[in-house]
Amino acid sequence: HAAPSFILGSITASICWFAGIGFFAGKLAPWFKKPGSWRALDIIIGLVMVFTSSMLVWNYGLNH
Repeated sequence: HAAPSFILGSITASICWFAGIGFFAGKLAPWFKKPGSWRALDIIIGLVMVFTSSMLVWNYGLNH
């Protein structure tokens, strides 16, 4: 069973995430009308994914 603190943290993070998306979507809409902004976002997301995968390989290896 999941610990109550994990469940509470998950619920809180979810509420903050979706509230943040709703709040910032309108504010960032003009910025994302430019193709370069989407490219920058894609690069940032790609870097986060490469970092996460490299940390998983570094910590757990490929044979686990």
